[in-house]
Amino acid sequence: MSPPAGAGAGERTSRGHRRWSVLSPGERALVVVQLLVQGAVRAALVVFALVVFLTATPLIGGKTGRTGTAELTGCASGDLFGWVVACQARVTWPDGEITTHRLESADLTAGDSGRSVRAVEHGSARVPTAVALDLPHRYTALGWSLLTSVAGVALLWPYWWRGRPPRAGPAVAVLTGYWLIVTGALGAAVPHQPALTGVTIVAGHLVLVAGLVRSRKPAAGRKARPVAGWTLLAVAVAALLWVVLGGLPWTSTGLPVALLVAGIRLVWRARRPR
Repeated sequence: MSPPAGAGAGERTSRGHRRWSVLSPGERALVVVQLLVQGAVRAALVVFALVVFLTATPLIGGKTGRTGTAELTGCASGDLFGWVVACQARVTWPDGEITTHRLESADLTAGDSGRSVRAVEHGSARVPTAVALDLPHRYTALGWSLLTSVAGVALLWPYWWRGRPPRAGPAVAVLTGYWLIVTGALGAAVPHQPALTGVTIVAGHLVLVAGLVRSRKPAAGRKARPVAGWTLLAVAVAALLWVVLGGLPWTSTGLPVALLVAGIRLVWRARRPR
């Protein structure tokens, strides 16, 4: 929020924020609404990341050593988006005991009805036993990546409450970071993908953090060197080449093309005579 005309230096904090005591009732109400909306959005993001994490990663906890054979029936989508598939599992254990469970996983499909899968019991003296299917967990990298990049940012990143417009540079960096994280994690779920998927995920986290840090710093002047533009061009060209070489699906070309256009625009603006 812009300070009123004649506002003194004592009305602002060391970081340039206007002090609560100098805000009008309307401005204070706006700040409270912004914080409440951010809290609701952050809570939704944490729940989303936790759901993906819990359904895409193996159970955490020691195995009891008991294994059995699960007969799957009634497999169908267990959520609105089709990410999770739920099946009824009739598990036969070595001692002849038969138990039934409703199991949900992102690694199941609706076509798994009638399939026999090895079941593993997890638990300990302090943790109730639970049954999990011994399946390849294709989306483990995606679950952990979203837990750190979405839930971690939502929980740990300071609240933004100043009434300033968003800046294009940090926003593009944040979007680039998330694109690298998601495409790298999804690439890890596809067989025979290059080993660069892990590097892509790490690079995405670094770019994401850089964008978030930049978003809290004052905007640079227009005379700044076109480093951001050339960086975007390099990332976009590398991503498009990766698509052409088969390392990424063609559905991943949307953001690289957008970054290419943004990089060209930034470089052109930096070189344009004033």
